Amino acid sequence: MVRPLISVIIPTHGPRAALLSRAIKSAIDGLSKEDVEIVLIPNGAGPGWRDICSEYADMCQLVVVEQEQADRNLARAKGLSVARGRYVRFLDDDDYLIPSQAAKQYDALLSEPTLDVCSSPVSIVDSDGVVISTRELPNTNDFVTSILLPSRIPLFLAHVFKTETAKSVGMPLDVKRAEDAVFLLRLCRLHEIRWVSLTHPAAAWYQHQTGRISSHKGFQIGRKIIAAELFELFRHLQSKSQLTSERRNATADALWECVHKGFPRQPWYWSMIGKEVLQTFPNSKPSQLPKMLTLNGHLNPLIGEWGLVPIWQIILAYRALKSTIFKDGYKRIV
Repeated sequence: MVRPLISVIIPTHGPRAALLSRAIKSAIDGLSKEDVEIVLIPNGAGPGWRDICSEYADMCQLVVVEQEQADRNLARAKGLSVARGRYVRFLDDDDYLIPSQAAKQYDALLSEPTLDVCSSPVSIVDSDGVVISTRELPNTNDFVTSILLPSRIPLFLAHVFKTETAKSVGMPLDVKRAEDAVFLLRLCRLHEIRWVSLTHPAAAWYQHQTGRISSHKGFQIGRKIIAAELFELFRHLQSKSQLTSERRNATADALWECVHKGFPRQPWYWSMIGKEVLQTFPNSKPSQLPKMLTLNGHLNPLIGEWGLVPIWQIILAYRALKSTIFKDGYKRIV
């Protein structure tokens, strides 16, 4: 059998066949059957995916790997292990590609065979298909810096990987949160990535209310995991003499973002991490913190973070009350 150009790995979960159909259609649109392999991993899913398979079986090379438990990360790992395409990308069943722009990603990789990754911005769309905003790529020519910066796009659907490169990293099965960000940070640790970025969105990140595996609960855990990975990548780059000033500054900015966002709920923990950031990057300061709270940078930034805690406690209590009364819907955040 001819090796496909692209393998698209799609874990699917729950009763959302219509969304899955849209995802598959977006992945194969404009490509020949020989060029595209869909690796579908039903994990804890109902039977609806079977009808979808029969609908698209003649339009692509379709591989199904069933999995009983609802574990998206494990599903991705299984999908990656069987993917045969020259390149690979990951797509959740509720998101979708923009075929004309996705094709440009493949063309960019084909035009320079030494490239490992091609990345594009991501459109954020609501349940009516209206674009709410766009997640742009960081303004840098260095892949490592683009993944270190707080403005990184950790979403898998932004990136297309050379299959051998992705398989050399593997899915981070040792973590249960922030798996996509961890994968990208570990990719930077294992390889000096040859990268190209494009300017137009190649995928849509869909905001909706229907059942999902991810939730708000794990964000604090995810930040802790990301902070640990950032320190690990920093030490690796330093030991390999690959730590440019751009990468050093990006690491400090990313760690301060973790501290600032985590501080309202766990100030003691993030105060400890903040001290480690100051020891590692003595002259660094959190860009997210109002300068007046540190007397324009003359005071320890952790003093400013502690000064915000009472205000944050009021805000968080209000949000919790509002959510309880009005049953606010969940919105995915990265």
